[in-house]
Amino acid sequence: MPRLGDSNEGPGGRQPMPAAAAYPNLQRRSAMNLLYILVFTLVLRNIFFNDYNRESVGFLRSTGKISDEEAKLMLAPKKTATEMRKERMNEYEKMKADVAQLKMDVAHLHELLADANIGNHVVDEPHHVDAQNSEVEGS
Repeated sequence: MPRLGDSNEGPGGRQPMPAAAAYPNLQRRSAMNLLYILVFTLVLRNIFFNDYNRESVGFLRSTGKISDEEAKLMLAPKKTATEMRKERMNEYEKMKADVAQLKMDVAHLHELLADANIGNHVVDEPHHVDAQNSEVEGS
């Protein structure tokens, strides 16, 4: 292969200078590129197709660190954002119904107390906080 700068002596006649190749060595570069592509492909395949969570839970179960029930909980599919939002809305609706029922129960208890205490003394109204003045009413 022809080389550029073929000379037997370097500056000052000491050692010969390394000569530059006239044509680049493409075989070596292409082999390295193929090796890089192969390694990159194998890493991506492992990331996307191996279930490391299942393997780690299986190892923990086999060593006795966790029980089968805990393993099932760890392997359960995660809830999506829409499912979690739907559950929160259901909980909110249940709490609203519970609050309404509790208000009715309190009103009923006030009526019972008022009927029972007709001759004795008057039952005080519940204390309310005024949002504008931050004072307690009825005291």
